[in-house]
Amino acid sequence: MSSEADIVVDGENADVSTETTAPVTDVDVDIDDSDDDLIEEGEIAGDYLEQLLDVLDFDGDIDLDVEGDRAIVSIDGGDDLTKLVGRKGEVLDALQELTRLAVQQSTGERSRLMLDIAGWRAGRREALSALGGKLHSVFSRPANAKSLLR
Repeated sequence: MSSEADIVVDGENADVSTETTAPVTDVDVDIDDSDDDLIEEGEIAGDYLEQLLDVLDFDGDIDLDVEGDRAIVSIDGGDDLTKLVGRKGEVLDALQELTRLAVQQSTGERSRLMLDIAGWRAGRREALSALGGKLHSVFSRPANAKSLLR
């Protein structure tokens, strides 16, 4: 948008053209691109994990999903899969980090993907949610809340 203004310089009128720019209020973000990137992350992770399962001679079905801003990769179906979870999920955490590194090596971007094996993370999430609900119901009563303050 341009407008003209009269400016007086040393007693003479001078025509000056001024440029004004409207503020940017609308930014187009293509959500499909971010979903496509997450799907690509999941596919790379799935290929990596499929090779790992072949090397270990484990059976399992790999499922890919996108939840929020994360790719979710799940391995289900094999009897030996609990060995890949380990004690308190330690092996699962290590495999998740290795899988993230494999994705990063392929894409050049740090991945936030989440790996779940044999439903272990899903089970932990449900158990923690149930515990949170139970604690909320116990300590939402005024008599029990006072005992917390002692």
